[in-house]
Amino acid sequence: MLWYKYFKSKIPQIGVFLLMSAIYIVTFWLWHLPMMAFFNSTLFALIIFVIYLISSYFRWKAMREAVERVMKDNQALQKNWTNKILPNGRWKILLESGRIR
Repeated sequence: MLWYKYFKSKIPQIGVFLLMSAIYIVTFWLWHLPMMAFFNSTLFALIIFVIYLISSYFRWKAMREAVERVMKDNQALQKNWTNKILPNGRWKILLESGRIR
């Protein structure tokens, strides 16, 4: 405060703030992070695994919906072909030839 009172400048206060910030950051890196290294790596692995599980669920859900859509389309096609073939009397011929299951 005396510096600001006489020289009307906030530079020393900013400098002290930067110095204290640097001391805090260095202290954090040198003391807290080594102590927490195991916890941090475990937490990181857990987060990655949870992201994998969530993405796997959405991929499974999309695949299930795609399979259901294809099955529905196949049933509609089968019904359509059955309706076309049965009236023409070709059904017995196809059955005897073994071309359908």
